[in-house]
Amino acid sequence: TVVLLYAVFASLWILLSDRVVSWLLQDPAQMVLASTLKGWLFVACTSILLYLLLFRLTSPAAREDKHKPRTLWLGVALVVLGSALLTALIIANHYRAEKQGAHDQLRTIATAKAQQIDIWLSERHANADLMRTSLGLRQHWEGWRQSRLPSQLAGVEERLQQYVLSGNFSRAAVLTASGGPAIWYPRDTASELKQAAALQSAVQQTLTRQHTQRVGPWSDTQGRSYLAFVAPLNPLAPERQPDAVVVLLIDLPAHFHSALAD
Repeated sequence: TVVLLYAVFASLWILLSDRVVSWLLQDPAQMVLASTLKGWLFVACTSILLYLLLFRLTSPAAREDKHKPRTLWLGVALVVLGSALLTALIIANHYRAEKQGAHDQLRTIATAKAQQIDIWLSERHANADLMRTSLGLRQHWEGWRQSRLPSQLAGVEERLQQYVLSGNFSRAAVLTASGGPAIWYPRDTASELKQAAALQSAVQQTLTRQHTQRVGPWSDTQGRSYLAFVAPLNPLAPERQPDAVVVLLIDLPAHFHSALAD
């Protein structure tokens, strides 16, 4: 009887404990630790169980004592308690490992997204820097300011259109400070956007600092979000200071506003 009980208990322990460990844990280090702990627990439980069974079989006093079955049940309870503690330990380790893994994964995703946004912003900034030195744009702009010829206006709009059609920007403009001449593409750009305080302030700052800067994101009264890159438009004569800027503007999806906000 003792041998049979031991064989059944040992078989069930090996079968069930190994499956529980393999189901709950994937980390090799944690699996090794769990295997060691369940091995120690198996030795402790079987030692108690064998002692109680052998004591009951070999002791005449135990056979005559009616209260000895309680001792046997105490041993069984200890075995069950030990198994429960081992399972709880494995589950707790598994939960901590899963939580840490999820945290690391989210942090990796956030870092990758932040890097993608930085690259995207750098590319748009480079587009504005390139446009400020566009010879064709500068020639048509200065020609239009001097002559107001439709052909010169069309030349400016054509170059602004090229940047919009590239897909990187929603609108483009050449602006001057203090409400001076301005050309927008497309022409039907809302007047509220043209007069946005953030944009007007950026024009003044860009002409003062003489370098390209990012503006926004900002939102209008309708909740639409915008981001702009403003660059001084270099004059044809190198000795002159720029008095106009190129504006490359992007209509942002709503969820981009918080991601790009400083």
